[in-house]
Amino acid sequence: MKKENFNNNDVTIGVGDQKQKIEPLPYQRWAKVLTTLYRQAVDKHQFMRALKLGGLNVKGVNVTPIDFFSMAGGLSDKELLESVSAYLEVDDVRERIEEVDRSLQASKEYIENYLLRRLPKEIVKLQIKGTNDLLKIFKKTATLRKKGSLGFAPAYCELLKAMVGNFMFEQKDLQYLLKETRYLYENLFRPGEEGEQALHLVRRLPDGYDEIVAVSLEKMFLTSRESLGVTRAVSYYRGKSRNSFVTKFLLKPELTVEEAIKDGLGLKFEANSKEELKFLLEIVLRELFLRFVSSPVKIKNTSLFKEEEINILKENLSLFSQEMYDLLQDRDLLAGLTLSKGSDLMTLSDRENPYSDINYKDVKISGGQVRLPKRGEEGALLVSRPLEVQFVLSGNSNEDKFSNHNIYEAKKKLAVTTRNLGSFTEDYLDIVVQEAAIRSGLGFDTIKEHFLQTILAKVVLPKKQLPRFVVKKRVLELMKTGLFYQGVDLY
Repeated sequence: MKKENFNNNDVTIGVGDQKQKIEPLPYQRWAKVLTTLYRQAVDKHQFMRALKLGGLNVKGVNVTPIDFFSMAGGLSDKELLESVSAYLEVDDVRERIEEVDRSLQASKEYIENYLLRRLPKEIVKLQIKGTNDLLKIFKKTATLRKKGSLGFAPAYCELLKAMVGNFMFEQKDLQYLLKETRYLYENLFRPGEEGEQALHLVRRLPDGYDEIVAVSLEKMFLTSRESLGVTRAVSYYRGKSRNSFVTKFLLKPELTVEEAIKDGLGLKFEANSKEELKFLLEIVLRELFLRFVSSPVKIKNTSLFKEEEINILKENLSLFSQEMYDLLQDRDLLAGLTLSKGSDLMTLSDRENPYSDINYKDVKISGGQVRLPKRGEEGALLVSRPLEVQFVLSGNSNEDKFSNHNIYEAKKKLAVTTRNLGSFTEDYLDIVVQEAAIRSGLGFDTIKEHFLQTILAKVVLPKKQLPRFVVKKRVLELMKTGLFYQGVDLY
């Protein structure tokens, strides 16, 4: 097992008896030659509208405050405070200074420990003790001057973007996601009203997974089993962490909490065959709806089932969905669900993730909400939480080579940095690749070449080549809006 130890100024990763320190990139190096790409003239009224509305449609592209690389100049203190309050979904941000400061401190840790970039000392010592401190920080991001150094404006801008994500994490009480996921997971294994137990926990395995036996006492729709079904599988649960939420929040074009926590509660099941996975899928869907009154869900296939298998599965899922709809109706559990027909309870489609490797395979339940007690405490106020349930084949290759989770994380770090700053240096790329190489066991050069050939583009300006890179997908749409420097070519 790999052990991780995160310090304030560096990351030490232990692999076996070997340890290697990864130094975060100093600000002076990650900000170098950022000027041309970063500085943009921002229209005051457009910027305020984006803050108040959470986003704007610009030439068919959804543009949110995270897409701006600086704040508009000329905003009065009153205009700024009103806009920020609306954006953070609070009545008056001046009454939430303590929470804002806490989010700011968490953002420093996120940038230095997760994104691996060391902030300037000026920002490391930064605190928000009152309204004036908050206003000063926002105004530090305005970069409308035509000439001169940007100073620390990019660092302040990135800090504020991460601060919004951290503020939302606490605003929505998402620090309880792990406890709530554990409650969901353990109650899936609890006997029903008549003592029936569809999922039975057998024993805990040393790697964090649980071995289970799944038993069906009814006719199965998604498999060929007609009578009592028994299968062995392993299962696992996880709640979305703060860093994971902030990263997803900064990556999503919609920039909403709802989008960032579509997989807030996470369960995982592994079985030996596709038939057993379909068997588990049906049982888990049944238990979720009957025990937790889930909202309609989406089932997404990523390269696991082939086209002909998908067509059959869609037909069977429609029958199963109608049966579940009738059953929920009989038990008065359909309150609040506005469905024109029972088959709308579950839909199946193919799924694509720009950061997953082409060899990645799974089936997921997503897009639904379950109701469970807040903080996972029996008897507490019921809250609705989005969930994701992943089904994979045992011995799957989802963690092999470029499908490895650590490669996936590295891609996300590069994508977040592209969105926050517009581009990054090769020095930073090397640091992220180095971390991924140590954690995944793959070679540094192999990973770097993979990134260069698949997700990255080099930024080139006319008559001047800048040693900077971007995650290409992140900037192509922004270039349509005029928010990204228009004289740039991507190679």
